[in-house]
Amino acid sequence: MSHAPALDWVSQLFAAIDAKDVEGFLAFLAPAARFRYGSGPAAVGHAQIGEAARAFFATLDHIEHHLDFTARIADRIIVEGRVVYHLPDSRVIELPFANIMRTGESGLIEDYRIYIDPTPLSSHAEQ
Repeated sequence: MSHAPALDWVSQLFAAIDAKDVEGFLAFLAPAARFRYGSGPAAVGHAQIGEAARAFFATLDHIEHHLDFTARIADRIIVEGRVVYHLPDSRVIELPFANIMRTGESGLIEDYRIYIDPTPLSSHAEQ
């Protein structure tokens, strides 16, 4: 995959996430994919990842990603950006993130790691 199609593919992936479209998100993942958000436990497979995504999306009114950098190196896709979480209490939290995704021969994501400090989300939930 060249750089330009990688950017298109990544844009489509994040469009599904920003739409809180769990099935659309899962379509980018291999059936036995591994997914980790921050330092949380890994979810493995569509059932666990879908459950985790639904639970997380339910805590948000809206989500939007701003992609600042995307690169493909061999079977890895690296994305840096900012995510804006719109919470049900009208608060808005913007956080930097870096994602590393490893794709398999099928082109689907086999390992998806989100490097983010979600502490501000937790501290807002406790208030």
